Amino acid sequence: MSATKIRNVHQRRIAAEPEVVWDLLMAMPGPNGQLWPPGMPTMRFDSPLALGAHGRHGPIHYKVTFLDPASGNLVFEFREPTGLVGRHSFHVRTDGKEGAVLRHEVVANPEGWMRLKWPLIIRWVHDAVVEEILDRAEVATGTVPVRPYQRSLWVRAMLGAGATGPRVAGAARAHYTSARG
Repeated sequence: MSATKIRNVHQRRIAAEPEVVWDLLMAMPGPNGQLWPPGMPTMRFDSPLALGAHGRHGPIHYKVTFLDPASGNLVFEFREPTGLVGRHSFHVRTDGKEGAVLRHEVVANPEGWMRLKWPLIIRWVHDAVVEEILDRAEVATGTVPVRPYQRSLWVRAMLGAGATGPRVAGAARAHYTSARG
């Protein structure tokens, strides 16, 4: 039986110039990054975010295979022992209305244990991470999300149980406040 192909897309309009959104994206794994959600498995890279850098968060391992600020594309290929064959990517595009669209996409085939782990655990935590990144991009650019993402009981339980990798301290949800005050 062949694996079901994963195609998972999240996107949001951000009221900021694409270059500002790109800069936030590039700083995401660093100590001053504003986008990575607190309480999620930490995003780590073996070097600064650049072509060829190897990264991971929880059990998900990847390598930067394309990074182009001019086109607004950042592509990661999954690598073992992830159990996914394919990629995940971020794209920053102008929306024609003095803003940008930040998009994240996963296109992959699950293998082995990931055939069960993706639909039961990883997908839910992944969706939470990406929606929180989108919320945090809005906050970092001075907008309060219309409907801030709230972690489901299932996601909180999976994070608390350490099902996505090493347990992470400080899983409390950040409160959203206006960047203006």
